[in-house]
Amino acid sequence: MFSKQRTGFRLVENNPIAQYYTIDRQLTCPVPEPDPPVWKIYDAVSKSDGKEVSIHVYEKKGCDRVGRGRRREAIAELLKEGVVRLIQHAAPRILHVVHGPEENAECLAFASERVLGTLSTILASQDVVEPNLQGQKGNLNGNSELCQFIHYNFIDFEYRYGLCQITEALLFLHVSCQLVHRNVCPGTIFITSKGTWKLGGLEHAGALGKSDDEVLCQAWTTKMPKAAQPNLNYIAPEIQHKSCYSSSSDMFSLGMVYISCFNSGQSVIQASHSTSQYFKIAGQLSEKVAEILPLIPIGLQVLVDKLVNQDTRHRPSARQLVQAPYFGDPAVQALQFLETLDIKDTNQKAQFFRNSLIEVFPLIPRKLWLQQIWPSLEQELTKQEVMAAVLESVMFLVSECSQLEYLTYIQPSVRPIFSGPKTVQASVTLLEQLPILLEKTEQEELQSQILPMVYLALESNMSQVQMAAVSVVPAILDYLCDDVIRSELLPRARNVYSTNGADVKIVLSLLACIAKILDKLDRAVIIDEVLPLLCDIRLNDINILITVLDIYRVMLSDRKYGLNMTLLATRVLPVLIPQAVNPQLSMENYLIVHGTIQEMMDHIDRHQRNKLKLEGDLPKTAECLRIRSEKFSDNVSIPNLVIRRPSVVQGPMSSHCSAMGRFGSIPSNNSSGESSPENNNYLRVSALFGNRRWSENTLPVGNRSPLSSVSSPGSAPGSPVGLPNRRHSSATQRRRSSSNLLVHSTIVTSPLGGSVPNSLGKSSPVSSRRSSRVGRTGSSSSLIGGRKPSLAGVGEWSGSPPASSPSLLQTIGNNVVSAANALTPYKKVFIGGQVGNITSPPFAFN
Repeated sequence: MFSKQRTGFRLVENNPIAQYYTIDRQLTCPVPEPDPPVWKIYDAVSKSDGKEVSIHVYEKKGCDRVGRGRRREAIAELLKEGVVRLIQHAAPRILHVVHGPEENAECLAFASERVLGTLSTILASQDVVEPNLQGQKGNLNGNSELCQFIHYNFIDFEYRYGLCQITEALLFLHVSCQLVHRNVCPGTIFITSKGTWKLGGLEHAGALGKSDDEVLCQAWTTKMPKAAQPNLNYIAPEIQHKSCYSSSSDMFSLGMVYISCFNSGQSVIQASHSTSQYFKIAGQLSEKVAEILPLIPIGLQVLVDKLVNQDTRHRPSARQLVQAPYFGDPAVQALQFLETLDIKDTNQKAQFFRNSLIEVFPLIPRKLWLQQIWPSLEQELTKQEVMAAVLESVMFLVSECSQLEYLTYIQPSVRPIFSGPKTVQASVTLLEQLPILLEKTEQEELQSQILPMVYLALESNMSQVQMAAVSVVPAILDYLCDDVIRSELLPRARNVYSTNGADVKIVLSLLACIAKILDKLDRAVIIDEVLPLLCDIRLNDINILITVLDIYRVMLSDRKYGLNMTLLATRVLPVLIPQAVNPQLSMENYLIVHGTIQEMMDHIDRHQRNKLKLEGDLPKTAECLRIRSEKFSDNVSIPNLVIRRPSVVQGPMSSHCSAMGRFGSIPSNNSSGESSPENNNYLRVSALFGNRRWSENTLPVGNRSPLSSVSSPGSAPGSPVGLPNRRHSSATQRRRSSSNLLVHSTIVTSPLGGSVPNSLGKSSPVSSRRSSRVGRTGSSSSLIGGRKPSLAGVGEWSGSPPASSPSLLQTIGNNVVSAANALTPYKKVFIGGQVGNITSPPFAFN
């Protein structure tokens, strides 16, 4: 257990080192150790800077009977020499000495970086929990070392990483320092508070021979104190057999350390300070190792078997061991990089923190995140040149840790960054990752530290910082009240646009911010703050235009946004309508603009109609129809009538027809005062529908003269003989035509085209079209009921004429024709209401 031993503590207080450090409790093992360490370790705090350190104390009247006088002083000098060598050969894998040895008559002491204890002590106490300490739990890097020490259990990854560090330490000694450690054992391996393994105990180190030749040395003997000799259980066989060492001797000792890590801290050789026992077990070393190998990870079994081989030629060197696949894990390499940050340049650090470390974070056990990774990140956060890159790794760590861990370890180091100086990139990174911090931050910290930082970023002169600040605003709205949003955030957001309105990226970020916070704003804030900002934004970029339209469509979708028809008509549409002719619009974008404008117009139309109906202002339907009818009828243009020349087929009556007089051209317009409206309309309709087929209401073909087949008005010359039959449905509800006035009359067709009534009662082609203006011209009795037959054909009847008597209209027509025959060869006459020119010879009818 941890305790303050009065005797030991009094000795340390009397040592000169006590004037520099405040000494605390001693670190001891909860169970007796098989090989008690020479140095006792105390927690301490520096009086100058408050850093935590460890004080290593050797009591001259201590645990080993070393005799008196010179022998005791000799051991102290040996241990002091080891501390001096640690200072001389300082390296990342060597125990760091912060204060050199201080000695008095009672003890020897020095200060090192804070350690949790030696590997031997931790391996012996891993699974041991005293009854009175059960139930106490601590964090990885907590203030109470007691809880951490009792519950500190190594995981497989820590063995892998720790053994790799010790191997690298030996590589440093063998290559860079040309030294052989000669006492590699768990008692000389220290575990720091960060969880790293450091090699110490250089008091027995010896120089390396040329070309790694063997060097003579003193074998372990019972004639000397144990404190003055290496640990017999880890000594290489050649030292005991031949009293010589080489770098391979350290590799044998390292192999035994590998075994002890997976064998409850025990070496294969348990000599119990007896050389004879040592030689006995050494002769059975291969069998002993074979029994232990199943406990060792597979990737390490082959290496261990080679390391503890009694033949030095089969032992791998430290360089070969470091390159073994077992130590090539990416997580191990990442942690190794963190241990050597001091010798890395800025670019290497930035690349590592921004990419490599984040990628391997999931591969590193969570236990080591705060214990080994966070201390390195905390140290680099104070350096401006790598702060932005370090923040990315810090934010990943914050997102994965608990709120308690964040508040305890990370927040105290991150808080000064909020208000302190930082680079532009660091500000952008911190703002972009701000939602991660908000999840773990308390409300008081938000109001006092984070919001002021966001306000300063919105007012910054750097566009990148402003853009990042605008983007993070939606993430902090849930933590703010409406008054803060209205009075603090939105005015600053409008100020961002006023100062950077030409920057498309900033405007788009601002619009994205508005779109995200729209649902969280009340109607008054939207009308007073958001809508004026939307109306002021220049829509000179297509992306800005489309984003603004998206916001308007959202505001139109629900009344809660307060976008009424007055605002649409007076403020929104005047800005959007000119965009319909924006030359930058594609078809797809134009459809979006058009659709949005149309939706707004429909909204205005719907509400305005409902409003007027509620006010009782209903439209006058008849008047509206009359105005609409006049509007369309005034614009109708009637083309000039062109009467085509009919085609006549020669027959028995051809000679008689050739003697018939010709009519001149009949005017197609109503400019002549002699034309009646009814017949003028008839001519217009005939010209417009010249290709319509004749009615089938004609006389039978058998009763028709061969000469009576004439084309219909508007037909082309050379058309087939006879009038085409037209099928009709029920004769009821038909369109009325002015041609019904000519019922029972015949039409004489001149060679020049047109038709006139036949006064003799013979049949001639007459259209059976019905006019809608029946009331003006014809008798209503002739239009009601069945459809009146139209007479077609010119010439004589093959049989007896119809039995019906001539009508009044026929009689009038006969008189007109008779008068026309008496006229000169060229005179104007009225025929059927039309003015025509009759040429000689006159009409003749049989």
